[in-house]
Amino acid sequence: MEITQEIETIKEDPEAREFIYASPHYEFICDVKLNTSVVKRFSLLFEATNQVCRELPLGMIKPFRAERHKIHLFETMESYFEKGGPPGSAGVFISRDGEGDILVPLESLGVKKVGSSYSVDYDKENSTLSHEITHQITDYEYYEPGARGWLTEGLAEYVALSGYRSGKFDIDDLSSLKAYVTAFRRSDNRGRNLGEEFSAPDLEAYFTQDYDSFTANSNLNYGLGALVVYYFFHMDGEGDAANVKAFLKGLKEGRKLPELYEPLLAGRSWDEMEASIAKEWRSRGVKINFQ
Repeated sequence: MEITQEIETIKEDPEAREFIYASPHYEFICDVKLNTSVVKRFSLLFEATNQVCRELPLGMIKPFRAERHKIHLFETMESYFEKGGPPGSAGVFISRDGEGDILVPLESLGVKKVGSSYSVDYDKENSTLSHEITHQITDYEYYEPGARGWLTEGLAEYVALSGYRSGKFDIDDLSSLKAYVTAFRRSDNRGRNLGEEFSAPDLEAYFTQDYDSFTANSNLNYGLGALVVYYFFHMDGEGDAANVKAFLKGLKEGRKLPELYEPLLAGRSWDEMEASIAKEWRSRGVKINFQ
């Protein structure tokens, strides 16, 4: 898919250090003035993430709403940290009951100062920000117990690792996701590095753990979440994502545990679903040993 868009200048107030630019689905609130060509370049990542979430079988509303999503951009890392950006992060979604804004330092977008203006470093386009962008446009119901964790983080990882380049995603690109989960990427030496064979927790326990437990072992849990979400979108059943579509529909309807998982299980036991996930990934070179 390819994204093109025009950039609208909404406000430029040097005294207040507030400069607001807009693409079709995003409003970028910056503390320095930017050329619209620079905004157009980095906004491709945001618009492409929105588009891929529209096209995936997610049944979500937030990617389609008319109101633009807010993105706060900061000239310096110090300003980013002062406003709540976590140390060591490239960007963050600040959630308030499922709604919220994204905070991003300009350097994470590859924007650098050249003289008195700014340009885009084309070699430093940070596709991992798609993880936080996906969180921002994920519907509130999908953060309910039983989905928050493996689904929300797995989905964000899945989108972020779907072969993004210059405004395009390739959701069928398995190589990027597999490389990131099992090793370190050559491009930036980042990854979960779980190996091509690793041990995983009991699947039911993994799905039902609370979010604090999930994030306490984030490297394993995020990486496994990406593999599991890919499985449900591309490998499960007839490869048509029918079971996960029914699961997401149940979330929208307010179904609770344990009935919530009936569409995913599709008549299987948890052990049988573990075996199916392990078999499909083993055929693609990743051996998951569920406990």
